[in-house]
Amino acid sequence: MQQLSQVQSLSKKLLNEQYLGKVSSIRNQSILTLGKDMCLLRGATLYGRVLNYGCGPAIHALIPFCDLGNEFHVADSNQDHLDEIQLWLDKEPDAFDWTPYFNEANKICGRSVREVFIRQRTNRVIKSDIRSFNISDFDFTYEAVISTFYLDQEAKSITEYSEYINLLMDLLLPDGKFGFLSIERTGFGAGAIDKIFSRYPDKTITTIAGDNETIVCIKGLK
Repeated sequence: MQQLSQVQSLSKKLLNEQYLGKVSSIRNQSILTLGKDMCLLRGATLYGRVLNYGCGPAIHALIPFCDLGNEFHVADSNQDHLDEIQLWLDKEPDAFDWTPYFNEANKICGRSVREVFIRQRTNRVIKSDIRSFNISDFDFTYEAVISTFYLDQEAKSITEYSEYINLLMDLLLPDGKFGFLSIERTGFGAGAIDKIFSRYPDKTITTIAGDNETIVCIKGLK
């Protein structure tokens, strides 16, 4: 019990360090903007199922989709991160307060986004580790798959990164949309990200310069 409590406190520590009062950080702004851009890719048509893979204890990657998706699934390798999300879904008093992120998404998306849609439509909280990925953990394929900075933690080489991308692409429907955020890594070599996604011609790759890092945004059609 003591060990479990310690891990749970680390999840809360992560929320407090990376998200509390940090809505304007370059990473969090990039996450909200990615969702907005993917909604624009879809046009006026609603997404069916949307998966956020490697969500950590955070829900804000789904906020821009809230009224434009029929069903939301979240997946992470850390059960305690998933428990934090469940606390928020259940409106528990000690859940993290994502209200500032909804307010910011209202500005970024130019429309009203509401918590009730995320709570009502998030109906799968899935434990999954990309390093021991099993597609049978997922009962569905998806119209959109997003993953923000998770693969940076897990991929130790460009080969692993490419393998993990392919695994997530297998979860997409043939005309599904994908969106990834990663930190630019010089160890991967020049043009490495372009090579990984070269098989997907309908995509855009952009970079966002931060104070201490460069974020690579990849989004497009499978």
